[in-house]
Amino acid sequence: AAQQKSKLKVYAGPEHPHPANQPKTFEFNQVAQ
Repeated sequence: AAQQKSKLKVYAGPEHPHPANQPKTFEFNQVAQ
């Protein structure tokens, strides 16, 4: 699970391949916190 969180953090950062996924990653970030 920790590895997945790390990947999500990378996506939440400035390096996101899909801009449409930005809001999704943001939601995940809130859950992680």
